[in-house]
Amino acid sequence: MASEGEKTKGSEELSSVREDLRQIRSDIQELLKDARSESGQRLGELRDRIGTALHEKSEAVQKGAHAVKDSVEHSVDQLKHTAQEHPFATAAIAMCSGMIVGAWIRGKHR
Repeated sequence: MASEGEKTKGSEELSSVREDLRQIRSDIQELLKDARSESGQRLGELRDRIGTALHEKSEAVQKGAHAVKDSVEHSVDQLKHTAQEHPFATAAIAMCSGMIVGAWIRGKHR
């Protein structure tokens, strides 16, 4: 059987281990708090960077869309102007185009 001295020593060691475990648990909780705080901060920074990049790309797409729209409108205006200046040539081109498309469609169905 264990003597009183051994029991006291074992009890002290057990208390010491318990205290060490409490301290480890406390340290882990502090580390988790720090990690959550750090990841939240990084997440916020990442969200801001993504938002800025999306905004910049959105503006670039809008500028490109406006440029395409302006180009198409300019081409349509030129086509209208050309058709008004040369009505007989425009009618001949339209007639020839219609004949070519008609012959192509007829050829597909044979």
